[in-house]
Amino acid sequence: MLLKGNKPQYNNELIDYQTGIYMADLNPFVFQMLKKDAIGGIDKIVESSGKRKHDLLKMFEDDIPKELFFTEPTTSRKAFEAELLKLSQTYIETFPDIEAELLISDIDEFSQAELYVERLWINYQRPTEFLPLHLHTGLLSFVVWTQVPYSFDDQLGMQAYSASKDRVGKFEFVFSNSLGAIRTLDLPVDKSFEGRICVFPAKMYHQVYPFYQSDDFRITVSGNIRVRKK
Repeated sequence: MLLKGNKPQYNNELIDYQTGIYMADLNPFVFQMLKKDAIGGIDKIVESSGKRKHDLLKMFEDDIPKELFFTEPTTSRKAFEAELLKLSQTYIETFPDIEAELLISDIDEFSQAELYVERLWINYQRPTEFLPLHLHTGLLSFVVWTQVPYSFDDQLGMQAYSASKDRVGKFEFVFSNSLGAIRTLDLPVDKSFEGRICVFPAKMYHQVYPFYQSDDFRITVSGNIRVRKK
């Protein structure tokens, strides 16, 4: 259910009204459950390391069993979905213009709308792996940084001859401004992002750059929020 005028409060909120990007700390209890789920899936991912490609989106599109490189939350799923719906309500309170997007063909009043979690998946990224520019389906999308095995300083100076050397390890949004010019917003993801969640419009293009200064996994949890008639 969507309730106007009842915005929950979250710690360390960061809001970009131009892009519709919202960040906050995930509920610590829910995050620890989610992290336990994510860490528990690593062994299966390691077994498939020989079948992985640097471009994770291409790997997802190929005819390869998805359980070899993605898993889903299990024991944490119910609590995490409940928290996601609270956060989505906060998002709508923060960005009231999103109400227009809620009114799809068979929903003509805000009070008739209900949000639900369409999909959840856990991403495991090894060094040099990346996600190219893409978007999602639904109304809202999100990412939770569950494990980031490097600090921002670790990545400085890596890939010195790369055109994207200043973006190593970053999460980047790509959008157009009111004049039609292409703009980017880079998030300097490192260990300090663990436990943070970012909610953004599902149709906003984004990409994830590779990291290098670690042999461990970078783990995130992503998914989509949709709207339906109650």
